[in-house]
Amino acid sequence: MGAGALAGCTGRGDSGGGTNGPKGSGDTNATSGGNATAGGGGSSYSVSMAPMGKVTFESVPEAWVANNGSWADMGVALGLEPPEALWLTSRYHTQYYDSIPGVAVDKSEMVSLYQGSVSKELFCEPDGDIHVMDPNFLLNRFEEWKRADVDEIEENVAPFFGNSIYAQHYPRHDDYRYYSLYEAFETLSRAFKRGDHYRAFEELHAEFRANSRR
Repeated sequence: MGAGALAGCTGRGDSGGGTNGPKGSGDTNATSGGNATAGGGGSSYSVSMAPMGKVTFESVPEAWVANNGSWADMGVALGLEPPEALWLTSRYHTQYYDSIPGVAVDKSEMVSLYQGSVSKELFCEPDGDIHVMDPNFLLNRFEEWKRADVDEIEENVAPFFGNSIYAQHYPRHDDYRYYSLYEAFETLSRAFKRGDHYRAFEELHAEFRANSRR
C-alpha cells in the first residue's frame, strides 16, 4: 500500500455529533438482532450489533456506506437510497432489480472502497452517516490498517455498524457472533428507523413460507 493510502480524514465540524455517530431520534424496541434504547433528552438513540456493541446516533442516518451487496439489498428493501460506496461495486448485481416493476438501483456513481488497496480517503469522500461493515474485516485483512485508523474514521466521519454475516469461514471467527439474514435485516432497520419496512417483509416472508408448506 502506498505511503499516502492511510492519510487522515478531516473533521466534519458540526455536521456530526453524539458519542459514536451522526444525529437522530429514539427507538425503544429490542430484539435478539439488536437493542435500541432511547437516548438522552429523547433525541438520540442507540442500536446494538456485535461486534461493535452499542452505537449511538443523534439523528437517523441518510448517506451511508456498505460492505457488500447483501447489506445494500437490505437498504433497498428498507426504502433507502443506494449506498454511496461498497467494497466492490462490480460484485453488486443490480441487474436483478430490472425485473421488479418500479424498482431501479443505479450504481453508476457508487465508489468501490477496494481499489488495489484500501484508502481512508475513500471512507471520507462519501461523507456517510454510517459505515455498515465490521471494521475487524479491515484490521484482519490489511496489516497497514490499525485500530487508530478505525477510530479516526469514526470520530471524523461516522461510526461502523455491521457484522460479517456473509463470511463464516474465517478461522479468526471461531467465537464470532453471527446474525441470521433476518436478524441482520431487523437490526439495520432499527439503525435507519425503518421498522415498518422490516415488518412488512417479515410478514411477507412468513406468509410465503406458510404457503410453501401446503
